[in-house]
Amino acid sequence: GADGAAWTAPFFNAGNVSGAIEIDWDNGPQQRITLLFPSLLTYVNAVDGAHYVLEVHQDGTGGHTLALPVEMHWPGGVQPVVTPAANAVALFIFIAGNVGGNVLYGQVAQNFLPAA
Repeated sequence: GADGAAWTAPFFNAGNVSGAIEIDWDNGPQQRITLLFPSLLTYVNAVDGAHYVLEVHQDGTGGHTLALPVEMHWPGGVQPVVTPAANAVALFIFIAGNVGGNVLYGQVAQNFLPAA
């Protein structure tokens, strides 16, 4: 804001994922999921120009994949692969674009782990 305070919104916990998951951005611009098995992600209600964050956790076993929809566009057209390490965290950052916000332009920062 104008006073220098950071804008914040709580993370919506979309839960444990073991298959298909639909992220509904109406639940909030920052959402969290935990992968229990290989999963397929889709999303709805992205708004043109909005910014979104998806925090993806591997469970204690790790090794789970996350297939992402073609409506998510990545630098160089290369879809990222979620870090498979147990308990790893990946942060996906998106800006919605195109008419109706149906395309998410994304970047990912991955492999966040506790210090050894």
